Amino acid sequence: MIPHDDRVTGQTREQYDANTGAEGLDDRPHHQRGSKEMDYGRKRIGQVEMPRAVQDAIRAILDEQDKSLVRTDALRLYGSLSGSGDVGSKGDKPVLAHILEYGYRESTAYIAAIAPTTYSAIKNVLEEVNRRIPDLQPKTCLDFGTGPGTAIWYERQLRYTGIDASMSMLETAEEILGSMATAGVAIPNVTFKPFLSHGSQSTKHDVVISAFTLSELTTPALRKSTLEHLWDSTNDLLILIDRGTPSGFKTLAEAREQILGLDLDRCPHDKVCPMYTSLARDSQWCHFSQKVQRPDFLRKTKHSKENFEDSKYTYVVLRKGARPVFTPTSDMFAASHLWSRIVVPPLKKDGHVVIDTCAANGYLERIIIPKSQGRIPYRDARKAMWGDLFPHAPKNKPVRKDTVKNMTDADREGDEAADEDGKSIKRRPLGVGSEALQKRAKQKEKKQSRQKVSLDQIDGTKSSRKGKKGGKDEDVFLEL
Repeated sequence: MIPHDDRVTGQTREQYDANTGAEGLDDRPHHQRGSKEMDYGRKRIGQVEMPRAVQDAIRAILDEQDKSLVRTDALRLYGSLSGSGDVGSKGDKPVLAHILEYGYRESTAYIAAIAPTTYSAIKNVLEEVNRRIPDLQPKTCLDFGTGPGTAIWYERQLRYTGIDASMSMLETAEEILGSMATAGVAIPNVTFKPFLSHGSQSTKHDVVISAFTLSELTTPALRKSTLEHLWDSTNDLLILIDRGTPSGFKTLAEAREQILGLDLDRCPHDKVCPMYTSLARDSQWCHFSQKVQRPDFLRKTKHSKENFEDSKYTYVVLRKGARPVFTPTSDMFAASHLWSRIVVPPLKKDGHVVIDTCAANGYLERIIIPKSQGRIPYRDARKAMWGDLFPHAPKNKPVRKDTVKNMTDADREGDEAADEDGKSIKRRPLGVGSEALQKRAKQKEKKQSRQKVSLDQIDGTKSSRKGKKGGKDEDVFLEL
C-alpha cells in the first residue's frame, strides 16, 4: 500500500501533474478528484449484457423447445449446482448437490438459465486481466469445460480450443457459433474437442481458462490431476473461476495451494489465503459479485419480471514467468501487487469509510480512511467498491484479524486481541455489525447468569449470605 500523501510511482507533484495533463494550467486551481492508482485498481465494469448475436442464437434454439420442459430441466440444474431446491421456493427440503451428465436437454436448459450469469463473471475477470496486464498479447487460448462456448464469446481474435466431456454441449456450442456466423458475427479459429491431449501430443497455450468446471469434477484426485495438466498446458496465464459459494471457494483455494506448492516466501499474495484457513469456523469466504442483465429467455425460464440479477463468483489468476520487481519507483503494474483487495462492500459513514481488506501481508485487515486523511484518499475510499484494489495506507494502524493461527471458541468470542507490540486492542470481527455484537454480548451474559446461582436462592430464603473480603461484603455464588 502507499502512504496517503505519496504516489506509488515515486513522482514529484510537478511530474504527477504533468503526466495527468495539468501542465499549462497554473493560472487556475488544479482539482484532482481521485488518484490514478484507484482508477487502475477498480474492478467494477457496470452491468454486463450478453452479446446480442449470442442472445439471438440462443433464442433460435429455444424457439424449437418445449418451454415448460426447459424450465423443469433448469430447476434440476439449479438444484444440482447450488444444492438448493426450486428457485424462489420456501419451506422445501434442500436438494443435495450432485453431478449431472449434460445431455441435450441439460445443455439446452444451461444456455436458457445459467449461461448469462457465467458469462458475466467470465467477462469481469477477463476485463481485469486485460487492464492489469496491458502488455498481455495472447494468441492462443484453451477453454477447459467450455460448455456452450461461454468464454469464447468474449474475445474473437484468439485461436481457441474448447474442451468439454459432453458432446451435447459441444454440439450446442457449434450451433451457437454457426448461427452467429450466419448473422455476420463470426468467431473464427475455434476447435472443439471432447478431451485434453497428453504427452507429446499436448499443445501449449498462452492462456488457459477453466470456468465453473473444477467443482463439477467428481473426485479430489481427478481435480488435482486435471489442474496439474492445465498448469502444464499454459505458457503464461491460468485463469480459474467458480461459483461464489463456500464449496466453490474451497475448490479454488485448494487449487491455488496446489499450484503454489505453499512456497510462502516467494512473493506477497502467495501466502496462505486467510479466508481459506478460517473457512471451517467463519461465515466469510472470498467471492465477488457482477450485475448481469437478464435476457428475455432467462426471465421466462425463471418466471421473473426482474431484468437483472447478481452473479456471485470466486476466481484466481496464476501466471508463469518472471515476478514483478517491487521498488519505490515501481510502475503501477508492479506496485499493485502490494495493494490490498476489498473483500466485502465498504461501510461508508459520515466523515470516514471502514474497509475490510485482504492485505499483501497475508492477513485480513480492517482499515479506516477518515476525511482528515486528505481529499484524494477520502474520495477514493468513498468511491471504492467490493473487489477493488485499494492503494492507500490508512492514517492509523489497521486492525488485523489473525486467521492463519487456529483459534478456540473462547478466543473468537473475546473482544480483545493483542497487536504486534503486545498491547491490548479491541477486535471487531469482520462483517459483524454493532447490533450483532450487542446480541452476542446479551446471549453470553444470559448464559453466564444461568450458570451462577446464589446460596440464598438455593435455601429459598430472602437473606443473602455474605462473606468478608478486603473489608467489603460480597455475595457468595455457587458455580454449577
